[in-house]
Amino acid sequence: MMEWIQAHLDDLSKAVGYAFLAALAFVKLFPAPKVTETLTKVGSLYMLLCEVFGLNPVQGIGAAEAKAAEAKVAEAKAAQRPQA
Repeated sequence: MMEWIQAHLDDLSKAVGYAFLAALAFVKLFPAPKVTETLTKVGSLYMLLCEVFGLNPVQGIGAAEAKAAEAKVAEAKAAQRPQA
């Protein structure tokens, strides 16, 4: 059983992360103090498990912004070059 978990740890992390995101979206749409409190505790547990297993729970977030910033830097460098 442990071998299977270790072999599929990345997929399991993704599934738990997507479930957490769905729960977070639900809480944002239908706020209730008790549900928000529970989700905060579950989120803390998820982050702890990610830290213990060496996973990055925010991987990929902000990638589009990083690419856009890199493109702007490249454009600025191209504009500074003297044209022949």
